[in-house]
Amino acid sequence: MTASEPKSLKVGQTVYTAGKCSPWGATGVKVTYATSEADILVIDKVGWMVAKTKGTEYVLVKAGGKTAKYEITIK
Repeated sequence: MTASEPKSLKVGQTVYTAGKCSPWGATGVKVTYATSEADILVIDKVGWMVAKTKGTEYVLVKAGGKTAKYEITIK
């Protein structure tokens, strides 16, 4: 399980993250996204993130029974 996560964002910035699972090209695997603090960073069900306010946030990307956790700093 991997994702293309930025290390930092600016308040108001919107970016897309693409979760991928191994083997590459696997079909029928649902990828889900979550954040721990929605008041800092919001992520929708397809991977669009919006930085709301300054702080440090964690994004969880889950697929095929695997979870990847990424830290993002909002500046």
